Amino acid sequence: MKKLIVTVALALSSFFLVTASAVEEAGPTHVFIQVAGLSCPFCVQGLEKHLKKLDAVAGVTTSLKNGEAVLHLKPGRAVGEKELREAVKKAGFTAGQIRFDAKPAPEGGEKSDPEEKK
Repeated sequence: MKKLIVTVALALSSFFLVTASAVEEAGPTHVFIQVAGLSCPFCVQGLEKHLKKLDAVAGVTTSLKNGEAVLHLKPGRAVGEKELREAVKKAGFTAGQIRFDAKPAPEGGEKSDPEEKK
């Protein structure tokens, strides 16, 4: 019985280690897009509608105040910068800086400096 418990415990720990490694290697899970021209809630709604059409996008959170859209990507999915810029353009806006990240920006409106990561 002890041998069975040890075997199961080892199998489970190996599974969780492999799963954790796969998640880390999956790539970015969030994309931050600076969007020029957002001026009202209807603008936000139109932008989100176009961005949600992208296959890799699970959800979109847009800040009218910051002029930024945060895309939440589906696990294991990726989206290219060109595809993002085209979707923003189709919505009637101009995409500025695009940043791919594995985690969302810090709360409180602070944004991490991409230069700090280098």
